[in-house]
Amino acid sequence: MKKNYTAICSLIFLAIIFNGCINVNQVTVINMDGSGTINLHYWTKSSNISTGGGQDAMQMGDDIGGFSFVDGVIKEKYNTPVTEIKEMKRYNDDNDTTTHISLLIAFKDFNKLSEAPGFAKTKTKWAKGEDGMDFEYIIAKDTTIQKRFIQGGEQLNYAFEFPDKVEKSNGVIDGNKAKWSNGVGDLADGSIDMTATIKTKSKICAMFGFELPVVVLLGLFFINRKKILKRNNK
Repeated sequence: MKKNYTAICSLIFLAIIFNGCINVNQVTVINMDGSGTINLHYWTKSSNISTGGGQDAMQMGDDIGGFSFVDGVIKEKYNTPVTEIKEMKRYNDDNDTTTHISLLIAFKDFNKLSEAPGFAKTKTKWAKGEDGMDFEYIIAKDTTIQKRFIQGGEQLNYAFEFPDKVEKSNGVIDGNKAKWSNGVGDLADGSIDMTATIKTKSKICAMFGFELPVVVLLGLFFINRKKILKRNNK
């Protein structure tokens, strides 16, 4: 019994260590209607992952910090009613002995992204506000991360491309893009909040949606009325 207890404690200890050994680069494109795509790339030291990596390889190290390295589990996390994997690649980098997963994911509604298991720890918002479109992407605090076990170089990099200019943001603004970079250990202290306000179309452009047809109809009405009056005065 004591031996089993020691083994369980060892697995928990390893899980805590592995939880911080992940690097993430995520590039998201959001359309005005809330649909879009996500290029998700994450990697870890190959020694952190169980050998084999096949469909049945579910030993400690196949899921690190919520990011899986098992094909079947990856599909379960990102092939959902609200998200779909368009491309999936796995490769090893012999230079730094790391294993990489690269995904192209399409989503229908940014506001429903957290319904996919792979994004369950996030809170999203894409809605019209007073100054434009309000954007939020919040990653919840992770209480399992132990900062003393983190190697120091693990990064969470997020970039978002919007349909129009970024008016303000707590990230780094570059035209219609905003970027954020945090250490994995930051999640041990609290959530990572990414916010922005996106410029909406001008009133002139908005006329093409509703106001312009009304103006055209009124113009046609007055033109016809003028023709009728002119004909009656002859």
